Amino acid sequence: MKLINFCASINKNSDELICQSDKDFLSIDESFTVRIEDEFYGIRKIDKKEVWFDFKNSEMDGSRYLIINELGENQFYPRDYVEIYFSEYQAQKYGMVIDGGKGYEKGQTIVFAGYGGVCNFKIAKVGDQGEVLSLSIENVDNFLCSGHREILVEGGGGEGLKVIVEFLDTKKKTMVTKEIRSTFFSKGNSYLDFEYPIEQDIDNGQIKIYRSSITLDKKNLNELPSQVVCIAEKINYTPKLKIPIVERGTLNAYRVYNEGATIIEDKFMELEKRIIDLESKL
Repeated sequence: MKLINFCASINKNSDELICQSDKDFLSIDESFTVRIEDEFYGIRKIDKKEVWFDFKNSEMDGSRYLIINELGENQFYPRDYVEIYFSEYQAQKYGMVIDGGKGYEKGQTIVFAGYGGVCNFKIAKVGDQGEVLSLSIENVDNFLCSGHREILVEGGGGEGLKVIVEFLDTKKKTMVTKEIRSTFFSKGNSYLDFEYPIEQDIDNGQIKIYRSSITLDKKNLNELPSQVVCIAEKINYTPKLKIPIVERGTLNAYRVYNEGATIIEDKFMELEKRIIDLESKL
């Protein structure tokens, strides 16, 4: 006997059980029985899909959410496992000095860490007041933002240096895994909240979920919470007659026992009929 616990959602008068996203999908098949609260269901069909969504990263009412736009219905649940993909960007070699500041020296290297990455500003030429006239940029760790950014460079013994840096797509992707803490649906948008939000410098990206949906052998007639804990059970059978084996802890053991007793009785009746047929030929 094998038992698997999982969370799922099902509407009243529906036979479709929407399972919590889990890495590599929910590991059950049509041979399992599902218990939802005190009701038992067989499984007619299981669909397993990898579903992708585009997201935007935004702050609202002091909290940071990943927002999925233009959905017809909510497709996310608390404790869903998600994979979040976002692009990496590289600082271009030369930046545009818009304020050279003062007090800098030729040949200095100033480390900048921000926007999720790191680069070195190498001062190539300075004026009489130590103002930076030109510099080059060495990318160290890729960044999480794109486009042109105005950066106030701090450190290096000088002050006031401002540079516009361009960040270009490296065509590389970073993936992080998270579990949704809470979610709500409003006006066609899903808002996803995590215990540890992703970097605020990530403007957008993609989310992948592993969604299993189970078609049950009958409809749910109860009004249930938005998520319920389900128990899936797989019964072991004897190799020849396929009689279910009732072990300690078997769910709905009476049903399994009665199924086995019926199979045994049918076999005895079949054997009895064969004996009668054989005796009539003697």
